Amino acid sequence: MEYRKNSDEKPLLNERGMLSREGYSISPSFYNRNMIKHHRLSIQESDCYYISNRQFGLYIAISDRTLTGHISVILADFERGTIKSRTFTQFFPMGGMRMPSHPHKGELSFSNEKCGMSIVSVGTKKYIKCDFIDFYDNKNLYINLVVDAEEGISFFSSQQQSKGSKRFLYNCFNPSMTAKGIVRCGGDEYSADFDRTYVFHTFYRGTQTRHNRNAYLYANHYLSNDKPFSMCFSDSAYVSGSSISNVVIYDKYINKLNRVRTMQKKRMSKRDFVFVEPAHSLKLVFTPNETRRGLPMKATSYDTTVLFGRIEGDMLLEDDTPISFDRLPAIMEIPIV
Repeated sequence: MEYRKNSDEKPLLNERGMLSREGYSISPSFYNRNMIKHHRLSIQESDCYYISNRQFGLYIAISDRTLTGHISVILADFERGTIKSRTFTQFFPMGGMRMPSHPHKGELSFSNEKCGMSIVSVGTKKYIKCDFIDFYDNKNLYINLVVDAEEGISFFSSQQQSKGSKRFLYNCFNPSMTAKGIVRCGGDEYSADFDRTYVFHTFYRGTQTRHNRNAYLYANHYLSNDKPFSMCFSDSAYVSGSSISNVVIYDKYINKLNRVRTMQKKRMSKRDFVFVEPAHSLKLVFTPNETRRGLPMKATSYDTTVLFGRIEGDMLLEDDTPISFDRLPAIMEIPIV
């Protein structure tokens, strides 16, 4: 499916504080927090990065919700079957988290006596550094990664709550990136390299709640045919119309699905999630990984439970290309209602 590509970065909002245009695009609009005319306390800004390979999964979420700001880090060790997490909360940041206005440019920088986080974009690369004091069990966390976005493809969406409304949601799904560097927690060290470490980034700005209380499923990996595959599905049982949801990017071609339905199937101590969409013969089963204690591998990031697992199943793309999934690594974000 073809989507609008902007020839230049026009302002996202007009002089009245409403969206200049709605819909999907493969290139960004210019977002400026100061152009928002809706109540200032309603502004929501967040970025999430997920970096993973066979050894570990690293989930980083940074948000400025005006009254509260958050930095959450979750470190999953797939070989040892352990998971560690910590969330730092800053009260009344009022934009003080200094979230970047562009998903591919600018700098996010925050530092205090407990946590220092820096994400700097230079060209097609992002430099992620973090020092988290007493991250887990009196152990400090150190992150030093370079993310290469040269092969990445972005899917943007801008959505107005209703006609004439100044409430809006502008977001971006930016997958197909790779990373190199190290992550260290106490005496445990994890290595990343460009060939086998994959990254996706989600970017949310607006005056609507980030998830609208949706559950999300993400995958970002290479399939058995060595072609890149990324997806972002949303559980429409919560609320319809989530803008970047139900997107599949296969070999740099974007497929937009209709409403994806989700069912939960309890099995012993686990809970499988089944995603179906008849128009694309889609049926995926997400099964959580297990910790060494036999429990689902999950942790909390402020108001969201992040679940690490794998998907199996089949689907047809818009051009009738069949795709099969055999234990493809994936994560789910489930809102804490």
